[in-house]
Amino acid sequence: MDPTYIHTGEVMHKRASGARDIVLQEALNKISSKVSHFEKEGLRKTSFSIGVLNVALTAYVIGKWPELYWCLYLTKAIVMVFYKLIFVWYPARQHYFFLDFCWISNGIFFFLFVLLLLEWTSPAVTQNLFLIFFAVANGPLAWSVIALQNKLVFHNFEWTSTLFIHMSPGLASWGIHWNRERVLEVWGSRFEDYTQASTTDLFLMGWGYYCAWWACFTAWMLLRGLHYPEQGYETVFDALAKAHKFEEIKPFKGRGLRTQITIYMALHFLACTVTFGWSCIMWKSQIAHTAFLVLCFLSAVIQGSSWYLYAIQRAAVKQIEQLMDEKANSPKNTV
Repeated sequence: MDPTYIHTGEVMHKRASGARDIVLQEALNKISSKVSHFEKEGLRKTSFSIGVLNVALTAYVIGKWPELYWCLYLTKAIVMVFYKLIFVWYPARQHYFFLDFCWISNGIFFFLFVLLLLEWTSPAVTQNLFLIFFAVANGPLAWSVIALQNKLVFHNFEWTSTLFIHMSPGLASWGIHWNRERVLEVWGSRFEDYTQASTTDLFLMGWGYYCAWWACFTAWMLLRGLHYPEQGYETVFDALAKAHKFEEIKPFKGRGLRTQITIYMALHFLACTVTFGWSCIMWKSQIAHTAFLVLCFLSAVIQGSSWYLYAIQRAAVKQIEQLMDEKANSPKNTV
């Protein structure tokens, strides 16, 4: 056989092997980059274990001592709400997120429950505060679990805290409202008998609280908040507008920023008003209330399982597919 032919074949084989090694290395780099991304999100043994234990503790307390769950809610809020505000959002110039209805309501509920724990409120005030808490917890907050597709992802603090502010108030209200004898036995005068309050009282107290927030927040957004993204700060509206591409959605498309904010807040108002009506059903029926909270939890479980399936099954494949597309569209592969 011609030695030149053999030499040429060896060279071509080495080049092919080298090219294959380069492609494999690039694929490995892609996958490693994705793994690093998951690790930055908190995907570690410790954080995952804490997340699982958190869910187990929640289930145990709400099942065995429902009259005490609101105390667990207070304890968790220190980390889930205030730690996040001070040590996560503030350094990232995202602290205006706290002004969102769900977040600021949890902050207010925390201080109201502290006042209640210290018995610094009158019985009449306590009743009104609980009506507000129940209406908000089982209206806008609980429905946000489903509407915003909250995920039960054990290792991720961002998603865990978001699920906490939307789900935990509903659990706390369930523990207090449907366990009256145990609540009065443990807490005595801290929880006066509010069961005679009508659904109209419940709706008006919750809706009135929401209207007060809505008026203040809308005015702030139209006068000040819309300018903050230009100064390097993030707001909830700005984050949602970018994530969901408001510029391409019909109600917002082609409209000015103030008009977009007005439309968004109008839709927010209508949706929340409907959910306050829903909370009245929860007030009257323990079966409906329990079923609704189970539905919210199942929704979070399904969304969380979808994320884990993506992370385990699809993430690496997506990276390889992306690399193949890049190679196919590179100048070397075009004529």
